Amino acid sequence: MACRPAGGRPVAVIEHLPAEETQWDWLDLPDPPAGWDGYGATAHLLVGALSHSGKWRGMLSEATDQPQLIDAQHQVVVRLGGLTRVWRFDRMATVVHPASGKVTASYAAVATTMGCRSNRAHRGGATARVWSRRPTTPRRNAGGAPCPTTSPSPTRRPGWTSSAPPKAMPARVDVDGNRCTVADLAANERLAPLPAAAFPAEVSVPRQVTPLALVSFRGNRYSVPPELAGGPVTVTHRLGSPVLSFATDRGVTVALHHRVADGTGATIRSEHHVTALNKAALAAFSTARPHRRKERIPPGPAALFAAEALRGNTTDTEPVVDLAVYAAAAQARRNLT
Repeated sequence: MACRPAGGRPVAVIEHLPAEETQWDWLDLPDPPAGWDGYGATAHLLVGALSHSGKWRGMLSEATDQPQLIDAQHQVVVRLGGLTRVWRFDRMATVVHPASGKVTASYAAVATTMGCRSNRAHRGGATARVWSRRPTTPRRNAGGAPCPTTSPSPTRRPGWTSSAPPKAMPARVDVDGNRCTVADLAANERLAPLPAAAFPAEVSVPRQVTPLALVSFRGNRYSVPPELAGGPVTVTHRLGSPVLSFATDRGVTVALHHRVADGTGATIRSEHHVTALNKAALAAFSTARPHRRKERIPPGPAALFAAEALRGNTTDTEPVVDLAVYAAAAQARRNLT
């Protein structure tokens, strides 16, 4: 069948030593929630998986350009706990040339910052590899096996509220035939430490300023001058820097803010932005006659008569109103407002 190309023919399992390789892939997630500002019709999840243990981590991204890739990779390797000897990619145009499979010059600079040297794949044809300069040796226990033969007690997850213990990870078999969990295998991967500083790529994303002169960026809101309300701005963040830059569509920087932790729901306002917003709101105040629907029109004779009737201060019957007056008024009106 076309949808099952591997059916009916033999397949091979490629074994990987501990800390040998990380596989990188983009996963497209269509129709993200409307509250995810900047993601549009598709969100992108970068997944980094350790080939030996199967442990993986992911990072959501608005786009798949190279700065977003570098930012997401840094976040993933931090969550994985370090670097492997080899990075393996699919034919990402931001990493390798699709025609030749060679690593691009711009991404080679990223690999150098990570303490790696780059080359094309020796197998697979559709991948590129990045090697680090350090040797890798698997850590073994006293019995010589890369992982223990029995699984330790599972660690309680953060925020666990159930009284029942969490389920253990599914068992796997390592190269020596021992049954292990993903946690067992991952615990024996000796990953290289991360570099002291992240690669200084600049992530720039477009945003729309709200009527309150606020700009959303990764779960938080930052203030800009009120004259930009409703207009476009560009948010720029250099990896490793604690500062966010906000610029107009003409490239003029209008605000700088210290970046807070992503997803905290914080609103960061500069004092001069608050003062300018208050002045703009007061300047827009007018003493001109308001819209007719917002005017405070005094009660008419019919309303006054009805009020007196409710109070019991009159014995007169309700005035007779000729419906022809309403019919004539309705014919003269051209709309219902």
